Amino acid sequence: MSEIKGIKKYRYNWRVKVKLRHVVPFVFIKIMLMLALYNFMSMHYWASQSGTNNNSRTQENKLFLSGPIKVRDVVLSTKSRLRYEFAALASPNEGKFLAAANKSCLHEKCLSLIREGHLPRIGILAPPGMIGHYFFLLIKDVLEVADPTVHSRLELVETTRVPPYGYGRNHGMTKIVHILSSWMRVAVADAIYSTEKNNGDNFSDDDMVSPSEEENVAVLKQLVRWHCRLGHVSAHTSLLTVPLADIISDLVGSVSKVLRFIDKDLETNIMEQHKSEENIKFEEKVNAILDEKKLTSVALFENALINIEEKSIASLLLSPSSSHNIQSDPFDLALKEELEKSNNLKNWPCDSFWNLEISEQTSSAPFLVGDKLIPDCSNEFVTCSINKDKCELKRMSSCA
Repeated sequence: MSEIKGIKKYRYNWRVKVKLRHVVPFVFIKIMLMLALYNFMSMHYWASQSGTNNNSRTQENKLFLSGPIKVRDVVLSTKSRLRYEFAALASPNEGKFLAAANKSCLHEKCLSLIREGHLPRIGILAPPGMIGHYFFLLIKDVLEVADPTVHSRLELVETTRVPPYGYGRNHGMTKIVHILSSWMRVAVADAIYSTEKNNGDNFSDDDMVSPSEEENVAVLKQLVRWHCRLGHVSAHTSLLTVPLADIISDLVGSVSKVLRFIDKDLETNIMEQHKSEENIKFEEKVNAILDEKKLTSVALFENALINIEEKSIASLLLSPSSSHNIQSDPFDLALKEELEKSNNLKNWPCDSFWNLEISEQTSSAPFLVGDKLIPDCSNEFVTCSINKDKCELKRMSSCA
């Protein structure tokens, strides 16, 4: 009997060893990836907490505390990890960038021009990518449910193209909603993976081409300049800036703010539909609409956030910069350089989208992204009369 037990024990150990031989490498690789992700995120998070000034630190803390998308205080399908992982991806100079880019024009003197014979045109402007696209669809969907007559009063326009210079008379927009990238690393990943290089909106994980570090840095510079251009537009045109962090932490509040800005009569019309309901607030009506759409528009927006969050982390883990000291991170150094060169986005005009060495390579991500950022001079509502815009259209980095 002892011999039989010994044979059984030997067979058991042999089988375990065989299984372990196949399983251990996979488990080891997974553990190493998780440790790399943890170390990378911890490094960026603690670095962001030790900002060089109080304003930056306050702004970054707000990013870290922003919560998941909520409707009626119930967390939907968006995973709570979004607020932590997006915040962990923030760089030390991001607080300064957000403070410089978060500009709106909401007073009566802000221009709200309407071309004769046309409806007011309301632009929803966001950098290229899935996040801005699906937020536009969400707003459009909510508008149609809230007030079916709204499209007889205004035209909603989705674009990633910056308005041309011309003091509000060249871009053809009555009002602009500016979606501010709260986390530039996320915005860069979203923009790059939306290009034809990665099959546009239909790419799969198998088709992904991981961007080089030079491409990441170059697209960062382009997006900073894109937000710089929107900041200049806010000096004269009716414009509302909505940070992505606010949308994630308070979807109902952010959507309500956008609806009020888009059409001042919209709130009145909605409330007229609910006169029989005592003490109902506008935000409660918006909340009910979002509840109704949580399986469609809201779900699509949430899925876009999750998709880009995963690609942001995957891209950075494969990047050499992920192993760098945070103080010498090329991504953050480029952001700091852009802020210094532009005097915190105040200098006019903003730097060219093509003033980058790598942008001249037609297959590069900056070249493909740049084409989605320049003014849409061929649009019937747009006039490009300033040399700066004509040069952008010709992909010239400087103008005489």
